Amino acid sequence: MRKVVARGSQVDAAGSYFQGYVLTTYDNLVTRFGPPDFVGGDKTNVEWRLEFEDGTIATIYDWKEPKIPEGEYEWHIGGFHQNAQDAIFGTLVYSNLIRL
Repeated sequence: MRKVVARGSQVDAAGSYFQGYVLTTYDNLVTRFGPPDFVGGDKTNVEWRLEFEDGTIATIYDWKEPKIPEGEYEWHIGGFHQNAQDAIFGTLVYSNLIRL
């Protein structure tokens, strides 16, 4: 598991882009990463911005949903490289919050 070393406005995710999805629940994301860093937006309701100890930057967000998704949802993962998705998956698997 990769350790999260920065969150929210401390993380410069400007220019990051879609890397993939993770099927999980809002509650699982809050359990592992804490409350969302941003709530309410133009095309997203919630977003987490994370930087891992190896420098990987990842975002997790819903996309164009009318409200925060309940139950299992394909959350979007953003970042600058595919390792953003790897970091999110690895952290959630390690925490027993998803299975591959």
